[in-house]
Amino acid sequence: MGNLMRNLPTTATILILLLSTVTFCQYDWQFDVIGVTNTPGQAQSVAIYDNVALVADGDAGLSIFNIVIPEVPIYVSSYFDDAFVNDIIVSDNIAYLAHWNRGVTIVDLSQPASPDSIGAFNTLGTTIDLFLYENLLYVADFLNGLVILDVTDNSNPQQVGYIPPFGYTASVAVNGTTIYIADQDYGLLTYSLADTINPVLLDSFRLDTGGSDITMTAENLYLACGQEGMVIFDLNDPLHPDSLTTFDTPGYLNRVTISDTIAYLADDTGGLIAVSVNNPLNPSLLAIFDSPNTARGSAVYGDYLLLADGDSLFVLLPSYINSIDNNNNLLPVSFKITGCYPNPFNSATTIRFEIARVTSISLDIYNINGKLVTNLEKGVFENGSYSIVWNPENLVSGIYFIKISGRNFALQKNQSSTAKVIYLK
Repeated sequence: MGNLMRNLPTTATILILLLSTVTFCQYDWQFDVIGVTNTPGQAQSVAIYDNVALVADGDAGLSIFNIVIPEVPIYVSSYFDDAFVNDIIVSDNIAYLAHWNRGVTIVDLSQPASPDSIGAFNTLGTTIDLFLYENLLYVADFLNGLVILDVTDNSNPQQVGYIPPFGYTASVAVNGTTIYIADQDYGLLTYSLADTINPVLLDSFRLDTGGSDITMTAENLYLACGQEGMVIFDLNDPLHPDSLTTFDTPGYLNRVTISDTIAYLADDTGGLIAVSVNNPLNPSLLAIFDSPNTARGSAVYGDYLLLADGDSLFVLLPSYINSIDNNNNLLPVSFKITGCYPNPFNSATTIRFEIARVTSISLDIYNINGKLVTNLEKGVFENGSYSIVWNPENLVSGIYFIKISGRNFALQKNQSSTAKVIYLK
């Protein structure tokens, strides 16, 4: 199935995947595949900027996709500088690229269609992971340890600290002056960097397969440990993390993404695995999406999950299979834009939508770059069908996206629906 899908046109691929929802029934959870697109390179990780997906796309550099309509990700542009991009983090409109043997590249995203490099710092080794804390960028340089950069001036980053390699520095996370390093040769290392000139090793935790990625919350640290899966640590004493439990995965665990009490595990052969970590002592499996390629990393986009998987970017919707009220009745979940007429239009178009339950909504218009153009409506709506006229003013001709989003009070669930219109002056 995987080889077949890679040779099909994108539309056909989406249709096949929509029919192949993967379900794990213990908690009535499932992953619905609602969209997929090919990436120019081999996707390593993904981050979100406004309504744009930023893919660290391996030897294709940085690839940018408009995801205003999650069902149809649209390729916007790329930034390529003849080097492998392994990771990306975003702050406001600035992207920091882990740019392999080029070190760190800093890119201005204010115009996603034409990303522009505004700064760089070449480390001595191979940069594979980044963490931004206030104005300090922590750079995991695989063979060269941890390099700490002051990026107050993004056009001129300055090195202000350094931790020599213990083994192979794979990932980093920071809380104040406490630094956690995933060492691929050893496991978890905890440092104090109160004095940037003299880092102090406070604690270490040995693992046979070492550590490959770190994610943390205020209470817990989650360490991806390759063949050993995910190890969860308690941070009650942040200077000395305490191992609580291990959650094994089928293959090599690459990255962990945390959203609320759910851990999304990108496993190279196991796909994307959703795990409840509400009780860190007893993590429980919720659902699995057995992706066709190699799951490298994921990012949360509203209600959706974006998965970097081989040469593809998947858009997944994690959800309960059934939503039931207190009387055991199935609740209607219709929440969608039902049409826009006329389309294309040259003066005004009528947007029609329907709502099944009392919902607080926002009806917004976005341009092709994923930027919010205007808000047409905001408030609490009863169940029913509605229509709103949009008459653009001071806008150029082109493609625009209409998105209705809101909070269904009965279901206690966020919902959204999107549509594309063409404005011709």
